[in-house]
Amino acid sequence: MKSISMIFARDIQRTAFPRVARAGVALVVSVAFLFFVSPLFAQPSGSNAAWEKQVRIKFSGSELRDAVRRFAESQKVGFFLDRRVDPNQPLEFESSNCSVEETFFRLAESLDLGFCRIGSVGYLGPKEAALKLQKLLPIQQERCSQLPPRLGRLFSEPVDWNIRRLETPRDILQKFAEERSLRWTNLDRLPHDLWPETQLERLSFGELITLVLIGFDLTYAFSSERMQLTIIEFPENWDAALPSAAGGPATRSEPGRKEGKTTNKDIPLSRKRFTIQVKEQSASDLLSTFAERLDLKLEIDENSLKKKGISLETKVSFDLQEATANELFRAVLQPIDCKFVLKGKTLEVSAK
Repeated sequence: MKSISMIFARDIQRTAFPRVARAGVALVVSVAFLFFVSPLFAQPSGSNAAWEKQVRIKFSGSELRDAVRRFAESQKVGFFLDRRVDPNQPLEFESSNCSVEETFFRLAESLDLGFCRIGSVGYLGPKEAALKLQKLLPIQQERCSQLPPRLGRLFSEPVDWNIRRLETPRDILQKFAEERSLRWTNLDRLPHDLWPETQLERLSFGELITLVLIGFDLTYAFSSERMQLTIIEFPENWDAALPSAAGGPATRSEPGRKEGKTTNKDIPLSRKRFTIQVKEQSASDLLSTFAERLDLKLEIDENSLKKKGISLETKVSFDLQEATANELFRAVLQPIDCKFVLKGKTLEVSAK
């Protein structure tokens, strides 16, 4: 598996670099499935009261998709079944004197799956994916709060989503991004799926993207400067370097140091040091993530790359200890015969 972990250092203060790809860096364990399994949605209402209601339920021989859809609709909660879960598997399950939410947790356990709530919608899928969602969503919410108010609202305001029958994940993400004057850089990374007609109520744009991409073991990065979204992978051990609840890197206090908010942007680039291991990650993902996290404008000379036949999708690997920013970018670009120039807050990349 691919892995990335990163640490920023400031003197003796260390800060964790958010999973290298904004939601991670890297990212690509995108598994291309050879069969199409549509996610399952139910019409959500999803108030806390609905989730806390005590219920009794028994399923015997029903197919997972239909049984859980009916149950979710009857309780006025939303439900999303991960595309990797067989929707037609027979369901044998019984629960009583439990809340709706606890019932879903028990159902997930009986199927050796994981469960978590995303806004008004409950997610049922692989355990690892459910754990990722639980950790990732609060991080993304904090990052949204750091954006300018208008952009923050684009990602955080809950709205209703209408998905047409036989739309693909690419169609869905493209359509809703364009409605917000945003664009994707690499939607072709998603395999082809056909999804059912449905409505998702009271989900934010950020939650919707996260929910769509988690079924491919992917997440996303956002460049506010370019108003563009990029699909990225989850590296192995990605959660070892999550940012703090304050939206920036987590910090460790020094003796005698007065507590206060310190973000990575407070540290000059020349003083930052990076300890990072990268295995088989595309140079493009790495550059986009590092530029975003370091608040750099990324400019790529596409013509020079084309003339030399160089693709930034080429995978690179390296292991750095306490490296400077120059050493970091050199490690990304040297293996693919590229060079870079740092001019203030701009990172220029071209072929050698």
